[in-house]
This record gives sequence, C-alpha cells and structure tokens, in this order.
Amino acid sequence: MCRADKLDRMKSPKMQLRELLIIIKELWRLDGDMHQFHDDLRARANGPLYWPVFATTRKKVQDLDNEDDRELFPLDYHFIDTKVGTTMILYWAAMTTLWSGMCQIYRHIDRLVEGLTAAGLDLSDLGEDGVAPSTANLPPLDKRTGFISLAHNVFQSVEFCTRDTFGLPFTTAPLNMLVHILNDHPEYVREAEWAKSQLEQILQRGVIMVKYLPKPNDLWN
Repeated sequence: MCRADKLDRMKSPKMQLRELLIIIKELWRLDGDMHQFHDDLRARANGPLYWPVFATTRKKVQDLDNEDDRELFPLDYHFIDTKVGTTMILYWAAMTTLWSGMCQIYRHIDRLVEGLTAAGLDLSDLGEDGVAPSTANLPPLDKRTGFISLAHNVFQSVEFCTRDTFGLPFTTAPLNMLVHILNDHPEYVREAEWAKSQLEQILQRGVIMVKYLPKPNDLWN
C-alpha cells in the first residue's frame, strides 16, 4: 500500500515507470517464494493435498444479461483436513491477488513506455545494458494471465472448508479478497456474485469474527 501511495504521488511518468520496474522485480521474487511454499507443503504431505469430487450442491448464479444460468463449479475440492484446506484457499487467494496485480503492472508499464517513447524521451537509463525497458524484456506472464483459475480453486474449496466452525473465519478473508479483485473484471461478474452469496451465508451462520466486519453490500458499494 505504501508503494502504491508513493506511485500515485509521482507526477513524472518516467519516475512512475522506474518505480514499477522495481516493484515488478520484487513481485517476481515473491512469486518464486510462493511457489516454493507450495512445493514444501506438498512435500510434507503424505499423499495429495487435495482431490476433486462431484459437488453435492449446485453452484449456479443468475446471469443478469441472460435468463439462463449456468453451473459455475461442478466439482469441489476435498483436503486431508480443514487446516490444509484453509491453508490452500489462503494461498490461492494470495496468488490470485499477486498474479492479477502483475498483469495490471505489465499493462501499466506498456502504456507508460508507449507514451514516453512517443514523447521522444530517452528511456535507456531505466533498462539493463542501456536497452530501453519493455515488458518484452521481462519474464513472460504465461499462466499468470489466467489468475481466474486460482480463484476457482478457492470457490471449489469453500464447501469443504465451511463444514465446521474452524474453517469459517479463515474462508471470509479469501472470499473478500477475490470479490475486490473480480469486481474490476466484468467478465467475472458471476464468480464475484457467487463469492458474495457465500459471504452472506457465512454471516447468517453467525461467525463471531465476521459480525464485526462491514456487511458485503456496504463493502462493495
């Protein structure tokens, strides 16, 4: 948040570009650390961390632009236990946040480079070996552009992780994170609406921690 505030205060587009190039390198390091965490967790497990099963409840959301609705997640994920389940949904939600943020930064870098280059500014001092910066010179995002798949993993784990009260409070934060992210992507409106409906259900179940949080409608309006 501090870095984002600093970036917003920068009036010079070139200074913004310099800061974004620093931030994206840090995010790539974080990406590697997160993958290592997942690998370590999987290595410690006696068997698979999770596996798919047919969903016992239908996960459907009415399409506001179409009277037909579709089933979002025909499969659920089950885990060794609730502790592993809640760990994985926190991990997937964090990775969704990370990957969506990296995609946004790449787009912002491209826009800044295009504008500064069109203005005739020399950007070679910002790149490596005297080469002007470009996302083409950064590691490819590859699967990270499909961050919605990680959000789906969270959604497909909610039913298992909310079977008992232990998992309920650990499920609200990931769902809230994903709602905020997906609200910026109109193509994922149904997923966002489904996540909101799950948070409403958790609130109705009377989790003490959630009672002190803003209600979903107040949070997203």
